Amino acid sequence: MRYNTGNPVGPDGSSDPRDLYDTAGIADLLVNGPLGEYLSRLGVPLRSWRGIMQQVTDYLIAQGYESVYLEYGPGVIVERQTQLVQRSGELYRVLDMTDLPLSLTGVWSTDSPKLMAIGDAALRQILSSSAGSEYIGHHDKTVKQVLDTVTGVLENLEGPDTLTVVPPFTYSGNRSYTPIMPEGAALPQQTYVAPVHIDMAHWDNPTPPALGPIWKFGSPGLTSGPFWSQDSYILKNATIVDGPPQIATWEAWTGDMLVVENVRVVNCGAPGEWAFVGKGQNWWPIFRGNTWADVTNKHGNFFKFVDDDAIGPGGEDMRYTGNSRCVISENRVKSLGGEVGGIGFYTSAVGTSYTDNACEGMMIGIQLGYPSTLTTIRKYYTELPFGNSASILIGDITPGPNNLISDVVIDGAYANMHLFDSNGFIAIANTEVVVDRLTIDDISISNVSANPTPLVSLNDLNGQSISVGSIRANDVPVIPLTTAHVRIVDLNSAEIKALNGDFSYISVPTVSVPANVWTPLAGNWFQRSSAASTFERAGTGAQRQARRQSRYVGYSYFGAGSNALCYQLPRANQYEGGLVTCQFLMQASSTINMQVVVRIYNPDGSRITLRTKDIVVVNAIREFTVSFFDNLFANNDDSVIAVEIYHDALSAINVTTTGMRFNLGGFGLCSRSDTLTLAETQAGVTGRSWINP
Repeated sequence: MRYNTGNPVGPDGSSDPRDLYDTAGIADLLVNGPLGEYLSRLGVPLRSWRGIMQQVTDYLIAQGYESVYLEYGPGVIVERQTQLVQRSGELYRVLDMTDLPLSLTGVWSTDSPKLMAIGDAALRQILSSSAGSEYIGHHDKTVKQVLDTVTGVLENLEGPDTLTVVPPFTYSGNRSYTPIMPEGAALPQQTYVAPVHIDMAHWDNPTPPALGPIWKFGSPGLTSGPFWSQDSYILKNATIVDGPPQIATWEAWTGDMLVVENVRVVNCGAPGEWAFVGKGQNWWPIFRGNTWADVTNKHGNFFKFVDDDAIGPGGEDMRYTGNSRCVISENRVKSLGGEVGGIGFYTSAVGTSYTDNACEGMMIGIQLGYPSTLTTIRKYYTELPFGNSASILIGDITPGPNNLISDVVIDGAYANMHLFDSNGFIAIANTEVVVDRLTIDDISISNVSANPTPLVSLNDLNGQSISVGSIRANDVPVIPLTTAHVRIVDLNSAEIKALNGDFSYISVPTVSVPANVWTPLAGNWFQRSSAASTFERAGTGAQRQARRQSRYVGYSYFGAGSNALCYQLPRANQYEGGLVTCQFLMQASSTINMQVVVRIYNPDGSRITLRTKDIVVVNAIREFTVSFFDNLFANNDDSVIAVEIYHDALSAINVTTTGMRFNLGGFGLCSRSDTLTLAETQAGVTGRSWINP
């Protein structure tokens, strides 16, 4: 009879004599008992000596060895290879069957080369069995116990498939969903109405459902205050190929602490559908390092966080109430098919930050809906390989009650126009959008067409202003010609003040021009024609808005034949080694082809051509922008840059111009043409010697 105290073993064993009594009985059974297994005093099953011997015997039988062993000693004869010899608790077999029958001498140094121990083979057999992990230790447990624990953890990694019960507002935790799935496992549609963090890093090449969205987050009807404590949704490390148009949606009031990261979407899309959609108001979501690509011309869209789909409190009244602080960085959007794609990003939040994003082949790269105040776009790359595309679209397609979008900064952007006339850098979504305090700086536009659209295609509305810094966009004006005055702020003081920029000072308002003679109209303006012609200065302040603030315009009355105007910008050597752009407004009484030639004129008579450009002048005021590079050709302080405008008229024609404006850089920075006062113009003309063309 045992005491069975249940006392723990302890670091030095139990000191209770009753445990000694129980252990002695158990030890006697383990050594001498008839059974193969006995329980320790703590209830742990232990294999007895008989059990161990039987296990070895069973193994040897399975291997074909005989269960009766020969005891090692002199004169023992091993007759068969299946016979085993036992020495000091180890079993041996004859190594070479050609030695059979083998007579043992009893001298181990003589007999051992002919025998091979097989005890380790039995051990290997035991370890490779289904119960093998029970015989390997790992710290204070067996390997089996450790593996059982790990298996339990892995089974719980996935978490619940769906969370249909909204937790109480006092709940402030989150669920974890980190599935470990085999290659190609089916991806279910899942709904989470409580905070969840999803990591798909260990689901290889999932098979998405045919319809979407794959993930739905949040619950309608919640308000931002109580839900703030638990609004935490994370989705990352997923790759979705050939899936539904919608990948994930967030219901109203579920974008507060949202993070979408390192999700790759390939060939998923449809017109009017968005891969990621934030419904209602979204405060402070982070969208980072994601990729959307399509090679199948599905015309889908990538990312939309606009409060135009509110289904919570207020419904459609939520529209234009404003999201805030979307952080969108390091994302890549690319339509690789043969047709233009959809929209890359569409946000309407206050304080949105776009950083290091890229769009290629999309109809619209980034769209800024109302209000988009204090939005910044930095390090932005776009390729526009199809027509009717824009890097940035300002405003919503449907005009809202308020269309004033202000304080947008675009700093560090590249756009390749691929020579399409219809492509633009910044387009306007509807005819009511007013853009105020827009800043564009460090911009590079390449492959512009012969008739490029302005950098910012503003509406002809009052109350608009743009701050302009460093831009490389050869022959491209900043804004279109508008009747309403647009305030242009020159951040880098790039504007070059041109004498007589709007004909504000001309010695004689009406000038007769003899045939084939360059005739000065003012100190820096000349006119020539193959037949006698005239020039007339006219106009009043009433036309200033419609003609870039010009107070006066010049009318050249040409007869049939070869005709030309020439403007000279003094001190050409001040602009050497850099790009310069000239702009002028011109109109003809009938459509005519003209050629603009920009040259350096030196007092020594040398003339160097810098640029030649063909233009078409029609019976309406148009603005022309011509960029050129001045490369150290001026050899004197009196050298001038001459802009000559030629045409061949088949019949008499009237040409109207408003003068010249210049700025440093490869783009047209035009806001007004009366950059000099009358007194400044008179002072600049006085005493200056001009070079006759």
